[in-house]
Amino acid sequence: MHVFISYARRDQSSITQLRADFERLGHQVWFDREHNGGQEWWDQVLRRVRDCRALVFALSPDSVRSAACLAELRYALALRRPVLAVRVRPVDSDVLPRELRGEVVEYADRTPESVIALLKAFNALPIPKPLSGRLPAAPEIPTTYLDAYLARIDADDLSHTEQAELFDQLSARLDDPQERPAVWDLLVRLRGRAGLSPLVSVKMERLLAPGGSPTRAAGSTCGTGTARAGPRWSGTAGASSTTATPRRRPRRTCPPCWRRAGPTSCR
Repeated sequence: MHVFISYARRDQSSITQLRADFERLGHQVWFDREHNGGQEWWDQVLRRVRDCRALVFALSPDSVRSAACLAELRYALALRRPVLAVRVRPVDSDVLPRELRGEVVEYADRTPESVIALLKAFNALPIPKPLSGRLPAAPEIPTTYLDAYLARIDADDLSHTEQAELFDQLSARLDDPQERPAVWDLLVRLRGRAGLSPLVSVKMERLLAPGGSPTRAAGSTCGTGTARAGPRWSGTAGASSTTATPRRRPRRTCPPCWRRAGPTSCR
C-alpha cells in the first residue's frame, strides 16, 4: 500500500522532497502529477485514496483552500484511512480544517530533526483496515469556472475568432496569483491544439517563450532579477537624445513580468 500525498500545486517543490524522504524510509508514494481535470482524472485520484496506507496532507495557505485537497482529505477520513498533517509552508492554525487541528509535523524548514519527527509521526499511525461492505459516497469532481475554458479548448470546433477570444481572456487572468499556474497550463493546452490561427500562434509564442514561468514575480526580467526600464520620451518631436526620441518597443523574448502555483483541477 502506498502513501497518498494531498497537496496544492504551488507546493510541488516541497512535495518532491517530502516524497523522497518517504521513499528513503521504505514507503511507496503516490501524488497527483497531472492536474488535468476531468472525470477520468478525478476517478483515478479517488481510487488512489481508497488504496492508500495513509493520506499525508501537505499544509499550506493554498492547500487549506483547495477544493480538491479538502475533498481528498474528507474522503480519506470517511474511508477510515489514517491522516497525517505535514506543514510545508507557514499557515495560520486558525484557518486549518477542523479535521487537521491536532498533531502537525513541521516540515517547512526541512532539517534532520524534522525528518525524524516525520518518521515517528507516520509510524504512530494505525494500520488501516481492509475496505469492505458499502463504501461511502465518492465526492464529486471539484469544478471551477476554469473548467469551462478547458471544455472550450478541447471542443471539436473552435474558430479563429474564438481562439483569439480565449487567448485574450486567459492571458488577462495571469495577473491573479491564485490562478496563474492553472491559466498557464490552459494556455499551453491551447497552444498545442491543431489548427491554431497564425495570429494567436505568434502571440502565444511571445507569451510562453522559453525561459518563461507561470510563477515569475513582479518586476523580474528573464532571469536577471532586475526590472528593465526603457528610455523615457520627453514628448518633443525630432529630439536627438535617447531621452527625447521614442523607441520601438522590442519584441519580448520571455513572458511579460507579471504581478502574480494542481489548475483546471482546482488545486
